[in-house]
Amino acid sequence: MNRVEKIKSIAIEVAKKVWEDVKENLSKGIIEWPDYDGKEKDIVWKFPIEEIPWGAVLIVHEFEVAAFFRDGKMYDIFTAGRHVLTSANLPLLTRAFKSIYGGKTPIISTIFFVSTREFVGQFGTRSQTRELFPIVTNGQYWYKISDPTLFVNEVVGGNKRFTTEEVTDFVRGFVNQNIAKELSKYDLATIFTEGLDAISARTKVAIEDKFARFGIDLLDLKINYLDTTEEYRNYAVMLRQGVAPAEVLRMWTIRESAKELGKSPGAAIGAGLVLPQMLAQPPAQPQQPAAMAQATEDPLKLLQLRFVRGEITKDQYEEMRRVLEGEIEPKSGAPKKSKQSKTKRGKK
Repeated sequence: MNRVEKIKSIAIEVAKKVWEDVKENLSKGIIEWPDYDGKEKDIVWKFPIEEIPWGAVLIVHEFEVAAFFRDGKMYDIFTAGRHVLTSANLPLLTRAFKSIYGGKTPIISTIFFVSTREFVGQFGTRSQTRELFPIVTNGQYWYKISDPTLFVNEVVGGNKRFTTEEVTDFVRGFVNQNIAKELSKYDLATIFTEGLDAISARTKVAIEDKFARFGIDLLDLKINYLDTTEEYRNYAVMLRQGVAPAEVLRMWTIRESAKELGKSPGAAIGAGLVLPQMLAQPPAQPQQPAAMAQATEDPLKLLQLRFVRGEITKDQYEEMRRVLEGEIEPKSGAPKKSKQSKTKRGKK
């Protein structure tokens, strides 16, 4: 039996046990969300029987809410405690039944049990910056159901998402959608200089109100990874060096144009005519000369620029960087001895 089949088998066994517990409890006049393995991970559970006898005892455990839902609308809601189902504590549903059946039939209603515990989810999505550079991101978010009435009306009953899996898929999709939309307001330079914690906090503040209309409280959001794709990473490095965004965009345009020309017939002729004109265009002013001057004054920045431009290999870059930072002796490759270690040996 493979892993998927084993999970399905366990789920079937749990469902059988829950059904037996429901029937046994209902025979005693008790309605509750029974215990089972993994219950603490479930957000919502639908009571499987819709014909409820008057006088039955509804047991709602801590961190749970029971909601009576019928004809696309939520009627009465119960918090933790033991509740005898009478016309007194089911006023809205009783009023509806009297108008239809005269109040003589059993209660016909779907009961949704909703957990008010804190849950954690994972997101992962793609977006693009203001300059249309692609970005990828993933992370975690923490949330809980703060308004069960809204949650049942808007998500569970209103959209027929009756299982935890369906609800978590909805929440994850909503998180991905809003994070992608929010990140598209950033430029590439900000994404690579702002820091993940700052962007996480700003994104959480920007999107949390959108969850409130579903009765969901977005407690926290943490972006663990935020980057552009491999082919655009060199442009991000250039922005960090101080190269003007307009100049980076110009270089990207030249590259993409060269690719497109290479796909078409007569590419060599087209490239020979177009690319020299594009390359001849002056770079963005005035930031680019200032950035180059700064790089010239700083050997390490100049080294980084040479690596980005492909003038030196990665191994050459790493060796020269270590020499500049004093980690190794020039040309030897051996670790440089620290002054501290020499002093200690001298004392001995």
